[in-house]
Amino acid sequence: MAYLVALDYGHGGSDSGASANGLVEKVLNRKIGYQVRDLLIYNGIQVVELADDENTYVSLQERSNKANKSGAHIVVSMHNNAGGGEGAEIIYSIVGGKGKELAEKLQTEISKHQVFRKIYTRVGANGRDYYHMIRETKAPAVIIEYGFVDNVNDVQRLKNPAFLETMAKDTVRGICNYFGVVYKEPQPKQNDEDEKPTDSDPLDGIVHRDIVDGTQVGAFDNPESIADLVVKYVSQGKKNIVIQRV
Repeated sequence: MAYLVALDYGHGGSDSGASANGLVEKVLNRKIGYQVRDLLIYNGIQVVELADDENTYVSLQERSNKANKSGAHIVVSMHNNAGGGEGAEIIYSIVGGKGKELAEKLQTEISKHQVFRKIYTRVGANGRDYYHMIRETKAPAVIIEYGFVDNVNDVQRLKNPAFLETMAKDTVRGICNYFGVVYKEPQPKQNDEDEKPTDSDPLDGIVHRDIVDGTQVGAFDNPESIADLVVKYVSQGKKNIVIQRV
């Protein structure tokens, strides 16, 4: 079965989110989120990004509408926190169910490498879910807060690229576990100094993401795979096909 995940990178444009100690949430969310995206695709899971550009404001309503229209199986909204506290938090729907299951799978993985503060739900004044991305999306949805930009310990971690990579991997492991997909660790590219490139295509080694009808369906670093994908979707009658350099 082909699974589709809607990735929501919190904030963007004039809405920077939490900012402190040289960290800006909208930037931080995407540093983790883009790695989550690429790892999901590597593991054969399709992705639709709800707000990929940190410089563009996308309303919550636009995000939830896009998630619902995409038919995503789950929605994962990525954020960072402020206001006192340390560590990660995960929020899921008050109805529990699949959203709670997803949250618990993510908690199991993230808590291996980050202080884990709490997993919880929040009720709004009208008795429904408080958070828009959980309340207004049809698919099971969670919000992940990876850390606090105003906590000295979290700041040290959040400024470390290796930690951000670990958080991305833990997130994808949790998603894979939820779907019952065996997680595959990306293999580092071999650097053979004795190998001399001859007659190579200039696109070799440059990753391009492949978007069909607004949904990313792949990411490849060789022209043959890119061409095969285009042929596949053209044969299915698709016309809105975009190949975008990463």
